[in-house]
Amino acid sequence: MTEAAAAALLWSRVARVWHLAAMAAVCGAASAFSNPAGGVLVEIVPAEIRHKTNALLKIGQNTVKAREAAASVGAVGGSRGSVSGFCVRILG
Repeated sequence: MTEAAAAALLWSRVARVWHLAAMAAVCGAASAFSNPAGGVLVEIVPAEIRHKTNALLKIGQNTVKAREAAASVGAVGGSRGSVSGFCVRILG
């Protein structure tokens, strides 16, 4: 959600550094609550499969992050639903 807000602010050319810093703080706080401690994995998963379990967990988390970023760029970028198209529109 904050990525979409940042994209909208950048798109409308009203973004200030403090806007982006505040959104980064919100994202950091949300991440801290949603992924409170990687140490929990160490306590509940046997050592021999911990590496595979961590990899599976990270694949899911990164897939969600990538889809969220693509959705926010697509929502703001309109028909140019790519990052490069979005950047060209912002800078051009």
